[in-house]
Amino acid sequence: EDIIPFEIAKKLKEKGFPQSPDYFNYSSYYDWDGLRKIHSLSNASVWFDPNIDRENIYFAPTISQVLKWLREEKKMHIIIPASFDRDYWWEVRDFNRNLSEYSTSELVTYEEAAIDGIKYVLDNLI
Repeated sequence: EDIIPFEIAKKLKEKGFPQSPDYFNYSSYYDWDGLRKIHSLSNASVWFDPNIDRENIYFAPTISQVLKWLREEKKMHIIIPASFDRDYWWEVRDFNRNLSEYSTSELVTYEEAAIDGIKYVLDNLI
């Protein structure tokens, strides 16, 4: 599955996305050096070494993991309507405020639309 870009992983951490190891749900993270390298948690001892500062370590969840977190924890649904004759777009439904927002641009792929919708929610609604 597609991994969320580093910039969004940083925003997710700021907004309360879980950052503790869970081998069943999260398998990747962005290294503390800020580079866009993705390392497997199974190869990392950073979570268990008390001498390592974890302030700049960010989980790198998949798009579906973030969409699930937004639905279950924040009560926000990002919908990517099926596209047969045009590019993709997104709709966000915020059930906390009975609010609906739509994208103003068309995107080429489902994944681009999902990431754009996630970024919109993090920047404007949470």
